[in-house]
Amino acid sequence: MYSGILRDSGNRVCVKKCFSGVVYKKQLCLKEIELHKQLDHNNIIKLLGVCSNVDTLYVVMEPLLGGNFLHYLQKEGVNQTLYQLLKFSLDAAQGMAYLASCNIIHRDLAARNCMIGEQYQVLKISDFRLSRKAKEGFLPLTSDERYIPIKWTAPKVLNHYQYTSASDTWSYGILLYEIFSHGLPPYPGMNNMQARQYIEQGHRMEAPENTPKSLYNEVMRKCWIYEPERRPKFGQVVTILKDIQISL
Repeated sequence: MYSGILRDSGNRVCVKKCFSGVVYKKQLCLKEIELHKQLDHNNIIKLLGVCSNVDTLYVVMEPLLGGNFLHYLQKEGVNQTLYQLLKFSLDAAQGMAYLASCNIIHRDLAARNCMIGEQYQVLKISDFRLSRKAKEGFLPLTSDERYIPIKWTAPKVLNHYQYTSASDTWSYGILLYEIFSHGLPPYPGMNNMQARQYIEQGHRMEAPENTPKSLYNEVMRKCWIYEPERRPKFGQVVTILKDIQISL
């Protein structure tokens, strides 16, 4: 992601270099753009337009001066109040609830795929290269989609290659771990295979220090329930987080 300036208006923008002379990557990028242009929500990064030259396609988006959320957490997370960390958590849940209402599965929700904008106080979900509209409520992993972020991915996806909104819910629980650990990677000290075994054996990560107990018990742990149908919907998560904010 680059920072840029629109020549005509002088306005700052974010610019994503999407493909460079590779037909397959261009097709994936065009799919991402087609989906992204349908989205309109305060917690989803806004697509402004697309431009290109002979061999490169650029996606132009709203300016988000806080930058990548993972980098922000690692640099500024320790300085954030509990209320602000909960605010980021709520922003992400509201953005994901909107995607779910559009029957869109993100498939790669993580701090690295969120951005911070508007005086560093608003989280916006970005990077829709793996996102797809699931017309029948689920989405199979196709043979040409080889990238799976193991530590952020629900067991059913890893075992049966089938995504649903509930698999995004699992990933959201991992995002909460990143938020309250100030950007630490999940399953510390474990490689991908060890993390998978840990999960299959029924274990779940402990809460990062200073995580509200209600958030861990009512949201994080429930996001990591093995059976997808028992995980909370994003609308329910939004309600729970608002109640936790009020109780602080």
